[in-house]
Amino acid sequence: MGFLAQVIELGISILLVIIILVLVHLKALHLIGGMLQQMKSLEGLCKYLMKRCGIPADKVTTHKILHRNHTKCPGKYFSLPSLIQRISS
Repeated sequence: MGFLAQVIELGISILLVIIILVLVHLKALHLIGGMLQQMKSLEGLCKYLMKRCGIPADKVTTHKILHRNHTKCPGKYFSLPSLIQRISS
């Protein structure tokens, strides 16, 4: 294989790696955007129910806390203290 062919092959390989990285990044942004939208919806629902039912923010919890061995929801990435902080304001 000649020098020019090697350079072209290397360039194509680098381009493919860049395309893959961009696609992975876009997928991550899509997932993060979806999670952020879910959190905003959860905050809105919590605030609505707190107001409607007279529930203070410090009484908001998850069913995992109430029934520890029953479920793994809402998952390891969910931060209840962070939610409480956001719905307290």
